[in-house]
Amino acid sequence: MKTRFFIPVMFALATAFTSCSVENGRGAEELSLSYDFAKSYQGWSFDMADYNAGQEQAIEFACKYTRLPQPLNTEKSALLLSANNVGGDLFFFIKNQVTGLIPNTKYLVDFQLELASNVPSQASSNGVSAKDVFVKVGATTQEPKKVQTGSRFQMNIDKGDGKNDGMDMKNVGDIDNGTNQTIFSTFYRNSFNKSVEVETDEAGNIWLSIGFDSSFPSRTTLFISNIKVGVYAM
Repeated sequence: MKTRFFIPVMFALATAFTSCSVENGRGAEELSLSYDFAKSYQGWSFDMADYNAGQEQAIEFACKYTRLPQPLNTEKSALLLSANNVGGDLFFFIKNQVTGLIPNTKYLVDFQLELASNVPSQASSNGVSAKDVFVKVGATTQEPKKVQTGSRFQMNIDKGDGKNDGMDMKNVGDIDNGTNQTIFSTFYRNSFNKSVEVETDEAGNIWLSIGFDSSFPSRTTLFISNIKVGVYAM
């Protein structure tokens, strides 16, 4: 396995795409990717799953490029995700394709995320807490999508349930903002201790996904400011 190197918690002001090495012109052995949502959607799309048909209007799922709220820097923009978990179980996510890798090759993928939430460190006294929303990161050969089985919409990849890891996505923590206040604060999550393994398709492509697995029966609102991804051939 190749040595992996990731600059920790240093978020660039512009999108970066760096190929560290190339093998026989077939594709990159290593890539460092940076997506800065201060400028745009950066090519990411969004959707939700783990809900029943007919609940869409009540869930009021939203994903949009907008300014950060106070007391954060309101001159800076980020990607807002917001959803109302009316059924007690909900998964909402963003996804993006990575191209230019070596075809039919196994890679390890690491993520580091700059996020913001208004969920404090102290859990609620009744045992139901907004901390019951887990951040998950994943990499897959196939495009992650919701599929309908009967009246239920679920993911076509193994994301795991709740706080549990899946084969395709890993839990990297909850949405605790690290404070004792219900104000929007920046926090960070990474997958350095549980990298995701993925194999490229015949064209050298993979899909990245970042999701939020909620068992909190109310509204959750989050901001994503920056995503950094390291992709390393095994």
